Amino acid sequence: MMVKKELEKLGILYKMIDLGMVETFENIDDEQWEKLKKNLLKSGLELLDNKKSILIEKKNNIKRYSKKSWQKAITAKLEKLQSSSTI
Repeated sequence: MMVKKELEKLGILYKMIDLGMVETFENIDDEQWEKLKKNLLKSGLELLDNKKSILIEKKNNIKRYSKKSWQKAITAKLEKLQSSSTI
């Protein structure tokens, strides 16, 4: 709920918020990014801003959930991301 609150406070329109991920309708400018990062950090949440850190965090999130089908689906998406991105 904290992420949703901060996005709304900054006027950032989002498609979805799920398990530490946010998908926005538009790119976030540098000023909005820094404000969001600062505000979330005050609440104990970290905004990851490079692809390698994001992939590592996603892998760590997968380990926290026990449902095998969920893990398989997310792992497949991560592998696709890793193979298509240049880290």
